[in-house]
Amino acid sequence: MKMLDLDTRLEFLPLTESLARACGAAILALNADSEWETWTEKELLADFPRKWDLSMLVMRDGVPAAFGICSDKGGGVMHLHHFIVGRPCSHDPESPYV
Repeated sequence: MKMLDLDTRLEFLPLTESLARACGAAILALNADSEWETWTEKELLADFPRKWDLSMLVMRDGVPAAFGICSDKGGGVMHLHHFIVGRPCSHDPESPYV
């Protein structure tokens, strides 16, 4: 099994509304192969308490690679609405993930 190249640059960023709008198509494409739950721009941009403070985006070499959408449900409870990790080696024809 091929592992993620250690030279790959990963950035862990807060997922702001402006970043979600700018990268929306690439973010949603990470979940394109899901048969049980699909999100559209409507779900991605839906407003929830503290969503833009708690949600994260992982960029790999400047391209969305993973994301987590969270919100504050009150009473010290955080809700994880959606957590997606894309295929890390899908661009590599020799990858077992293709």
